[in-house]
Amino acid sequence: MLLRRAFVEGRRIQARHPLRPRSSIHSRTTSLAAQPTQQHVNKPRESTTHQVSDRAFIKEIEHFHAVVSAGGKTPRPAFNRLRGCVGMLSDASSLLQEPSKSLLEEALLRLCRSPYPHDCTIVKDGLLMSAQLLGVAAADYAADVFNRLVDKSDVRSALDWLWVTGKMSGIDVGYALVLAPWHRLLEVGAGNRNEYLIANALTKMERLKVSPTVDTGRIIVAAMFRSASLDKARPPPSYDTMKHLINLFHSAGIPYDEHTLSVIKEGYTDADEEIGRRVELLYTSTLVRPGTGLSEARMHEALATTAANGTRKQVLRQLRRFQEVGLRPSEDTLFAVLGGDAKIDDYEYWCKTLGVSGGSKAAAKVMQNVLAAGGSSGPRLVEFYQHERNKGYTVSSYMLHFAIQALLSSALDAPSERAVETALALYRDFIREDDAASPDKDDHSRRKHPEPRTYQLLLRTLTRSYDKKYLPVAISLMDDMRRFDVDLDSQTTASVIILLMRACPTPAESFEAYRLLGKPPDQSDKPNLDEEGYNAILDTFCKLKTWPDGIPSTKHFFQIVTDMRKHGVELNHKAYTIIIGHLARLATAASSAPSVLETGDVRTQIAKSIARVHNHLNVNSGFTPDVALWNQLMDAYQRAGCFTEACRIWQKLFATRTFNNVSVSIIIDACAFNQAHDMAVRVFTGLVDSGYPMNVRNWNTLLECLCRLDRIDEAMKVLCLEMMGREDGIEPDKESIRILLKFAAKHGQEPEVRSKVKRFLPKLYYSLQSEMGWQS
Repeated sequence: MLLRRAFVEGRRIQARHPLRPRSSIHSRTTSLAAQPTQQHVNKPRESTTHQVSDRAFIKEIEHFHAVVSAGGKTPRPAFNRLRGCVGMLSDASSLLQEPSKSLLEEALLRLCRSPYPHDCTIVKDGLLMSAQLLGVAAADYAADVFNRLVDKSDVRSALDWLWVTGKMSGIDVGYALVLAPWHRLLEVGAGNRNEYLIANALTKMERLKVSPTVDTGRIIVAAMFRSASLDKARPPPSYDTMKHLINLFHSAGIPYDEHTLSVIKEGYTDADEEIGRRVELLYTSTLVRPGTGLSEARMHEALATTAANGTRKQVLRQLRRFQEVGLRPSEDTLFAVLGGDAKIDDYEYWCKTLGVSGGSKAAAKVMQNVLAAGGSSGPRLVEFYQHERNKGYTVSSYMLHFAIQALLSSALDAPSERAVETALALYRDFIREDDAASPDKDDHSRRKHPEPRTYQLLLRTLTRSYDKKYLPVAISLMDDMRRFDVDLDSQTTASVIILLMRACPTPAESFEAYRLLGKPPDQSDKPNLDEEGYNAILDTFCKLKTWPDGIPSTKHFFQIVTDMRKHGVELNHKAYTIIIGHLARLATAASSAPSVLETGDVRTQIAKSIARVHNHLNVNSGFTPDVALWNQLMDAYQRAGCFTEACRIWQKLFATRTFNNVSVSIIIDACAFNQAHDMAVRVFTGLVDSGYPMNVRNWNTLLECLCRLDRIDEAMKVLCLEMMGREDGIEPDKESIRILLKFAAKHGQEPEVRSKVKRFLPKLYYSLQSEMGWQS
């Protein structure tokens, strides 16, 4: 009855009120329920009939939605009733508003997922009905629904709607057959890392004959990585995710693209660099095809990545793929496929597989790997080097260097004379072949020359040898370096100077050899030597075997120091330490000689040399010695028997409070060896009065000093009284007891000392009992 009455009343209203034009179809915005009193008071009888019709229309939408949601029976009857109701209303368009509009759209979206074709027909009819009610074109309405779904990130419903509307025939829904909506959907899905949606969308695009392009791949990959860049806590896509995505691209026909590859490379952080390399390799090898414009350099880069991280089988498979798209194997290909740790057997396998004879870059890489692996590789590498030379291609300076390095540096001991001669022969052959290959070139524009490090290695080897026959060889090598404009670094220059200095028969000639090579040709030139080089030469100069009695000339020594400063090399304590230490060792050797009479003059000469060094320190206004250097000088004086000079240095340090614990031990030790008890007491008293914190080594040095001065009782008092119960925490140790016992035994006082130690230091006594073999 309700439907019939609505139909009759609707016909009457339609007769009196024609349909509104589409432009005014949305003008009604106020619901009928908003002002019930106004409707009943002001409107005529037919408004009551209209109100009933509105409720019927809404009820039919709700019924249709309920049937679709429940499932189990076909929704066609419910939809037909709804459509019939629409036909009986003069202004049903005004009723297609929320929530009715959402209910109708939700029902249509549910039907989009139905596997039954007749349900898709209902979607088509519902789309047309909704578009007609809203006064818009069907394509516009369909696009509006899709856009609202994407805005809400309801990508599943958006995909279903796009797929079903794209299949519709007989109506204009061309929006679903162009790339724009698909790109928008894929961008949102990729941003959420929804691999299922991407795969499903690409499949449906293929069925609708919507062909993806390079831009499709760019959009998907950019969205994948954009989510990680916006959310720092979210990592880049995993390798498995990108592998799935790249396989989808391959199936969908999305081609290789340099821009997409750059997004992938930049998307992985340092922590994920290894994953990035693998993804980059997979992308390149999977999507490259003839005509994509992939350069040989990019193919070689991909091969190198696979070789570094994959197996030989994987490299071979990728190589075949690249050959199919136009790669022609070359020396660069050989270098790429070798990988990071290839050896000689790998090199020979790939030469045969690629059909290339070899290449200097790849051969050098293999030689370097063999050297890095260690072992006795010298003969094998030299054989490999000679074999590669015989192939006819030009061997590189790197290959020469690794062959020479294998001969001169691979063994723990110094290289044999045969190895040195072989290395020099390889060098001469290389130079001779290079001269023959570049006869018309000047030395600075020649094709190649040996590496600077090759010269350094050869010269250092010759420097270590004292055989004078290598002196002209070293000079010849330096001439070649000048001829080829190879810079002499400080270490190499110092090595050659040292070789020449050692080979000279007199110290004066050694000094001239230094002057010949150590000074730059022009004052404005860069110095030939740096601080380390100068120090090495100073050390060699002091240790020349040609010095009378081993005592170096301080005059010539400080001339080298002056050159050092003149050429802008900063003077440090090391230079003074070298000569003071050398003189101190000479003084010790002289003082311990069997006959002091035989060495008296030598000690005097040593003392004079030490004094000259001291004087140089005093007059050198541009240099301030530190306490370590003063300590070394004080120690050298006392070793040379110059106790007075040692005491002067101590007094200067004590007055300026620039001494340390080492200074204290040195001066007390000097007092012991010079029988200066009074001075030892003054030093000790001064330290106590000044409150200086002596360490246990200082106390033990004082104990030894007193014992050497035959003051064992006094030493016992210091041990048992001065060193016990101190506020600074210093107390005797085992070494303190050993010192006393050693000297007490010489004077027959060991039992007395042991008794006092047991009484005053019982813990130390019992800790030493088993060690010293004492009886209880």
